[in-house]
Amino acid sequence: MQSPPKSPKQSFTSIKFQEPTRENSHSSLFGESSKSNSQASVSKLLNVETRPSHRKGHHHRHSLSHQYFLPPKNRKPLSFPATYPIPTLTETFSILTWRQKLKLSSSLLFFFASVFVFLSGDATVLLSLSCSLIVEGVLIILNVWRETLDCFVVWRRTSLRYPFGLQQIELLADFAFSILLLFLGLNLLKEPAEHAIEDWGNIQHSEHAGVEGAHIQSIFSISVALLLSGGALLFDRSHIHSQRLDSRFFHGLTFVPSSILFVLRSVGIQVGSLVSHIFAISIAVTVVIVGFSIAKSLAMLLLLTYSSKEKVLQCVSLIKEDSRIEQLNSATIWQPHYNTCIANISISVRGSEREQISIREDVTKIIQKTVGSIFGTGVQPKWEITIDIQRI
Repeated sequence: MQSPPKSPKQSFTSIKFQEPTRENSHSSLFGESSKSNSQASVSKLLNVETRPSHRKGHHHRHSLSHQYFLPPKNRKPLSFPATYPIPTLTETFSILTWRQKLKLSSSLLFFFASVFVFLSGDATVLLSLSCSLIVEGVLIILNVWRETLDCFVVWRRTSLRYPFGLQQIELLADFAFSILLLFLGLNLLKEPAEHAIEDWGNIQHSEHAGVEGAHIQSIFSISVALLLSGGALLFDRSHIHSQRLDSRFFHGLTFVPSSILFVLRSVGIQVGSLVSHIFAISIAVTVVIVGFSIAKSLAMLLLLTYSSKEKVLQCVSLIKEDSRIEQLNSATIWQPHYNTCIANISISVRGSEREQISIREDVTKIIQKTVGSIFGTGVQPKWEITIDIQRI
């Protein structure tokens, strides 16, 4: 048997590493740079900052999606000045109109006429007419002063020093005027009482002796008071800011008794001490009642309260009767000025936002209807109502 042929021996060759040529080096560097460029482009795509305009739904400037992402605008707080310049006497007199100057001069006539009427006789009715003429003159000055200061900014504008304006000083002036009315009215009530005590037992003698001569001499003074008060009542067109402080009422308070006395003296009827005391007491009682009512109401305003407690209680009860209101936490109603009222209400309710809006409107209507102003001429004052609603 023949043996299988032997396979020839395989020769192993060695592999030599050659240095890269210039072409091979360029190709390898280009490959590495392309890899680095691709990595850089990927990192840029990952780290890119997208703008809101690039997002979907933000292509339009007035899109609704802007309203959900934009923060609210920064609003500046309301700036209130510390105070406004207060006018001086020179500035006040410089803006007076010819009508206001005429009113001031007429007030001086009232003061001179009051002195003349007081010195024309010793009857109590002459003293009453003299006091009423003084009241008319003072009221004319107050009205002119009020109309003049209303032309300045400090009178009505709000500032840190005067939150309700300088017009709140008007309350102090009117309160002082009411004190003057009380003083004069009580003084007039004292005079007839003293005369009655002095004339006790000899009334007939006093009527025929000296009182008749005094009344005969006083007919000219009565006519002076009648002309002044009648002219003021006819031509007075001042702004009425309060029913109880109407200047026409005080002009009529002098005009009515003066006209009655003038008619009686013109007919020839003698006016004795009894009739004089009746006229004096009627004028005095009227002045005291009006002065006390004004002083009481203004004292409540100066104490930052509301003068009508019945209306406040009625308003509170109507708010509590609403079934949608769970609890009335607090209710503060006050009037700092004639034409300004403030109400601060705090309530607790259950319900949605629509129900809260309707409750707020209903409470505002209740306050405006039930709680009326003591002062004014039928015009509702300006209400500043704040309603704090707490949801349970």
